[in-house]
Amino acid sequence: MISEKTPIASDAGGKPPILRGVRVLDLSRFLSGPQATLFLAGMGAEVIKIDDPRGGDPTFTAPPFFGPRGVAFDRRTSEDLGIAYLKRTRGKKSISLDLKKPEGHELLLKLIREADVLVENFKVGVTARLKIDYDTLRAVNPKLIYCSITGYGATGPERHRKAFDLTVQAATGMMSITGDPAGQPSKTGASLSDGIAGTFAMAGILGALYQRHETGLALQLPFLTISESMGNHDSKIVDAGSVD
Repeated sequence: MISEKTPIASDAGGKPPILRGVRVLDLSRFLSGPQATLFLAGMGAEVIKIDDPRGGDPTFTAPPFFGPRGVAFDRRTSEDLGIAYLKRTRGKKSISLDLKKPEGHELLLKLIREADVLVENFKVGVTARLKIDYDTLRAVNPKLIYCSITGYGATGPERHRKAFDLTVQAATGMMSITGDPAGQPSKTGASLSDGIAGTFAMAGILGALYQRHETGLALQLPFLTISESMGNHDSKIVDAGSVD
């Protein structure tokens, strides 16, 4: 059964949301993908978050938590949920599917047939193993817009490297222009690289929806966390003169 999460308020003035009628399947975890689908939910899309029943999104149990007894860094009750998870699942629906089991895979394909957009940020190779890669799902629904967010792309020499916000900030030089100029490189306070990737993904999905409306053609959208982050601050690195 698909459960409802906290709804997002409708547009001021009672106007219909701009993405009303658009169904998004969110197979992503952590921050970048959920950030993109949060924006889409905020514009009125029906977003269905699909979690692994063996644990779901890791931010579900990551501090700080919010629960019946307020905010804390320790999980004091079974009802306490990670604040990062709560922030990025509002306005979404939720379902748990074990995609490694035939029945879970078949249920996903049923959802795919009625979906407009799929967003995933699995490690490279996982979607092919689970038989939910672009080519497989395009055969099920040719109108599906398929958005993949990876750290270093799906085909290059770095494709199998793990990418987290911290490592991407280091690899792009963002840390070299953050903090005390006389001190060591520093991480930004917020998870900026993941946030940038999610924002670029959202913009790409909106463009793909418009193109599909105009031409009937659906797109595969690959987004690289490292390139989106580099593009956001490359001029500042040049201005700084060097990357340490």
